[in-house]
Amino acid sequence: MPAYRPLFISPKTAVLLVFMPGLDGPQLDGPRLDGPGLDGPRVSSLSLDVELSLERVGAILGDAVKITRVDESTHPEVVNSFGVRLLPSFVLIKQGTEIWRHAGAIESQELLRLLTEQLEKLQPKRDSVPAPGIGL
Repeated sequence: MPAYRPLFISPKTAVLLVFMPGLDGPQLDGPRLDGPGLDGPRVSSLSLDVELSLERVGAILGDAVKITRVDESTHPEVVNSFGVRLLPSFVLIKQGTEIWRHAGAIESQELLRLLTEQLEKLQPKRDSVPAPGIGL
């Protein structure tokens, strides 16, 4: 049985759940995962593209969002609980509330644009302060 790490996330941090096909899924035509010998499981080209996109997006957004992958073969109950029907799917959550979702593959630039847009909406609104001497 795999060891699971608890996920500790600040309430200020959004979480992007990325629902991915399992390693035993169809179209295992991509490279193998792992080190120099490449003896790890074979992944689909789609999964590899998503992984590369997530690396790019994670590097740019940094601590603003925690990216968590959910493998459908390992955690089918989680996939079902979110009503995911198409893989990959992306669900953005903040403080337990779903903020945004996208079903299907997406280019990294478009994913970054959409996530940035959603994260900006989540920023607390600052009260407008009148300029000195105005409205007094």
